[in-house]
Amino acid sequence: DEMSKVTGAGYHTVLSSPFYLNYISYGEDWKTYYSCDPQNFNGTKEQRDLVMGGELCMWGEFVDNSNVLSRLWPRAAAVAERLWSPPTLIFPQVAEPRLVE
Repeated sequence: DEMSKVTGAGYHTVLSSPFYLNYISYGEDWKTYYSCDPQNFNGTKEQRDLVMGGELCMWGEFVDNSNVLSRLWPRAAAVAERLWSPPTLIFPQVAEPRLVE
């Protein structure tokens, strides 16, 4: 597990790999982003304390004015809520009224 290795070496880290929005998928994939917790890895409390958070990434080669909003919403909101919420808030059905139009 990469997070265990990095924090085990004493480095502060930011998780981004599960939060890439350039993947093409269909349906309610925001739930996948919502369920990912950067501190959910095999490590000690000291290692988890080295996790500064996460970042949302989106590459531009497949994104333009015609699809940027549909690519961002509600995925970006799901990631933001996940990163700003306590680890105990893990139920997508609770977030769904806020994230789905």
